[in-house]
Amino acid sequence: MKLSLKPNQLVNIRIEFSADRYELYPSRVEEIAELTIALAAPIYKGQVRRVAEGEEIWVEFVDGGNLYRFHTTVVRQVKEPVPLLIVMRPNKIQRWNRRKFFRFPVRLKVTLQLADQQLTGETVDLSASGFAARFPLELEEVKKDAAAQVLLSLPEKAISSKGRIVRQEPLENQQTILAVEFTDLPEKEQDEIVAFIFAQQRELRQRGLV
Repeated sequence: MKLSLKPNQLVNIRIEFSADRYELYPSRVEEIAELTIALAAPIYKGQVRRVAEGEEIWVEFVDGGNLYRFHTTVVRQVKEPVPLLIVMRPNKIQRWNRRKFFRFPVRLKVTLQLADQQLTGETVDLSASGFAARFPLELEEVKKDAAAQVLLSLPEKAISSKGRIVRQEPLENQQTILAVEFTDLPEKEQDEIVAFIFAQQRELRQRGLV
């Protein structure tokens, strides 16, 4: 696909150590050359994070409400006058499969309408494919794959979708966790959830909390 990055565009730098262990740093595009891209160097708690020449990283960004990423190799790190990370310009940019997007821990108001009752609770985690939520009551067993109407409150809007119950977990203090999978969430709203998670990750990293 055509490279859709541009100078000053916000991106994330992902440095992976294993499938489930990685570091994520907010960055931005400083310059795009014929063969390379200059990114703002990753910084953690006020210090530039050193990335070795030849190290492979992922660069992630949102464009048009969609999440994209590309795999690239570090060419060099520049210290002055502005700390930069110079990486190879990619041959391919891939749209990230939202259904593989990990579950992000976040608290949002959510309402479930089951066949015979309405439940209001708070999410425990969220992805573009579903969520787990805690409800302040002890529920009788909910049949797996039971249909539910979902109303999820993002900061900027409420998202409505059909869903199905995939897991039930009783907790102490008469609380219950239900895991729900979206079954007809439009692509546009999947993208909005991805963009929300992306922004939350960036904020936590900037605050030095992850």
